[in-house]
Amino acid sequence: MTYMRAFTLAMFCAIGTNLCIAVEVTPDINCDLNWDPDAPMFNSGFTELRNLAIETNNQLCQSMLVIEGGAANQVRRSLLDFNAEARMLIYEAFPPESFTGIGAPFDYFESTLFELEGNLIDADLDRLSAGLDIETFGSEFYFNTMPSSSRVRFPPELDEQCLNVVGSSNRYESCQQALEDASVAFNAYRHSYDQYRFDQNRRELTTLRDEWKRFLDESRSQTLVDVWFTTLMHRNYYAQNRLVPPASTQYFLLHPHVVYEYVGDAPAGQRGKAALGAEWVGVNWWDLKVPLGVSLVSTWSDRADTPAVGHGLLLTVSNHYLFGWTMRDESHAFFLTVDFLKASQSAGRQLDRYKSMF
Repeated sequence: MTYMRAFTLAMFCAIGTNLCIAVEVTPDINCDLNWDPDAPMFNSGFTELRNLAIETNNQLCQSMLVIEGGAANQVRRSLLDFNAEARMLIYEAFPPESFTGIGAPFDYFESTLFELEGNLIDADLDRLSAGLDIETFGSEFYFNTMPSSSRVRFPPELDEQCLNVVGSSNRYESCQQALEDASVAFNAYRHSYDQYRFDQNRRELTTLRDEWKRFLDESRSQTLVDVWFTTLMHRNYYAQNRLVPPASTQYFLLHPHVVYEYVGDAPAGQRGKAALGAEWVGVNWWDLKVPLGVSLVSTWSDRADTPAVGHGLLLTVSNHYLFGWTMRDESHAFFLTVDFLKASQSAGRQLDRYKSMF
């Protein structure tokens, strides 16, 4: 009870002091298009294709938040999957045996994807759009226009086949109208990219990246369990399908430690020695003027005439200095430790862990 009271008091004291800084509100990015699926830009009878495109948009939006290289593989994988599934849906609606050349944009898209380099925000997706945008099907003569390739005509005689198209809830007067409606559904995949590729919005994205980089550079290291627990405690903040700055607090659960512990009542020669530690539950306000954290902790070490296990508090100061106090019956012990995990933890991988919990 004493430890819990001290733990709670320390948390309230930290919250109530003037150590907190005024945090500049940074922009967040909405990755979720489902909030308004019937807006004109997404209103299409091809609901399955549209939902697939919206899901892909959300994945691509997540990939815009990177602080290290390697996002290109994520982007390529997401778009290749989208290309394959969208191709099948389009083939069901416009069978290739009747609509000759309907698959050409998807072939171009697939081949171009293997040339994609760098992060999504820096990638030349306009090249992909030139080959993949189904609006290129919807010219007056139903031309399927491809870069460096001949035009394939979809004759007006096919219009009768497009009155009722597989995969769409709408009726169409022509194949051109049906293809234009399919393009509305399809092109939702790049909505977030288009929104954040211009200079002003790109600066907002850069600010967001910088916030995460500062968090991952300055805060305490966290295990996968810690990340899960942190996002659980901030579930109303992170679980919005938005790219947001890091929360101002970290949480810890079952976090392991190796510590150096001094037990004053232990026999001579055994007072100071290495010990194992377990941080059962804790919190760290990493973004204060003087960052401060407090946790419930237990330590274990083998000493003669002294209980092996002690329970107490771990304090974190400035995100880097970790020390604490435990009790073994009537014996007091003091310990300190180093954040060994920080040196080996990849910032990019840690960000991916957080993003997987969004």
